[in-house]
Amino acid sequence: MADELKHENGDVYPSHFANKDTLSADILRHLCPYVFKKDQVGRRNSFLEDLIAYHKKITKKDLNQSLSSVGVLAKKTLFHKESPFFVKIEGYGNYRYVGDSVGDGFSKPVIRPETDAIAGQITPDKELSARNKGRESLYVWWHKDSEELAKLKNHDCWAMKIGKHNSPNVSARFESYRVAIPHKIRLGLIISCKNCSQLEKAVHTVLENRGQKIGEEGSEWFNTNVNEILDVLRFQHLIE
Repeated sequence: MADELKHENGDVYPSHFANKDTLSADILRHLCPYVFKKDQVGRRNSFLEDLIAYHKKITKKDLNQSLSSVGVLAKKTLFHKESPFFVKIEGYGNYRYVGDSVGDGFSKPVIRPETDAIAGQITPDKELSARNKGRESLYVWWHKDSEELAKLKNHDCWAMKIGKHNSPNVSARFESYRVAIPHKIRLGLIISCKNCSQLEKAVHTVLENRGQKIGEEGSEWFNTNVNEILDVLRFQHLIE
């Protein structure tokens, strides 16, 4: 039929869904395989925004429904404990899509940042993979002021935060740090791994035993350098 609306892969988007200006539980369940890739990780609101954007793109209609209203519905439909679509993973608000997928996922149209904005993004100095590869991450970052002060004193160690993240997309986390902290941040190391807690515990334990933990800064701060961290992980056969 000429007026049939179709998904990007050619499947028909049912007319009783396409004619709606609100998303129902059935529509949400129908859209998920067309919108998300298997094992895609993100925050709940980000998933909801993608569902809304996809429906609007297909139907060319605005929703008569707020994001929060969709969220209430999705919590019961997609994000409950026994959901076949999403599982909650470590970190507040983070989920992994575990349902079926019929395509390469959907990306909302994005506004390309200006050159200056791209130059200002935080990118890691070094990226490695652990022996047990996976989609989690160990990361190391510090304030550039601390590094510069240490080098003025001919020191090769300074305060570094050694933490973990349940996603390979670590850089977004540091954008919030950059806003909250009035210092320039340097992301020195990211290691992709299957079990970030194992790597983090290995490094923390050794450095704490060496008396390098900086207690007043919090549980993840140590006076160290990237080479020392890598040596610890290599000695324990966690990286090559």
